Amino acid sequence: GGTSGGGSGGGYYASRASRILSAFGGRLSSAPLAMPKLCCAAASLLVGSPQRTVVVAGARDCGSSRALINAAHRHLAPGAALLLLDPSDAEDVAFFEAHNPAALATVRAHLGDSFGAPGRPSAAFVCQDYACRAPTSDPAALAGMLKPKGRSKPKQVKDIMFNF
Repeated sequence: GGTSGGGSGGGYYASRASRILSAFGGRLSSAPLAMPKLCCAAASLLVGSPQRTVVVAGARDCGSSRALINAAHRHLAPGAALLLLDPSDAEDVAFFEAHNPAALATVRAHLGDSFGAPGRPSAAFVCQDYACRAPTSDPAALAGMLKPKGRSKPKQVKDIMFNF
């Protein structure tokens, strides 16, 4: 599925999205703040789907959590998401149970009995295409996981707005 070229009807939806962006291209170019949802849609079409997600599992006020978050912020590509899951915070865990059970299950599976244990080093999970890599507690290793490898030049808004 999705709006990228793969899956059932993906090319159809990408084509339709390009046509909509083209139809509103002048307005979007002259006053992007008047059309924030369309700006988000254009960004999603540029980046593709599914997006990369980084889940940092660790205490909110922990130095190792901050170090991983800082590394992710420096190397996260546009369209990616950075989530903090504090396993020791019942409210955080309940939120993930309700809104992102797959991420919670991944963290629980990797942390096992140490899930929510005080003093446990934070870990970062990098997920893309519905699969997560082995977690790391090393900010430099996280930075390496997030660096683009062999990517072609990113699409420009003008490329998708006027090529339909």
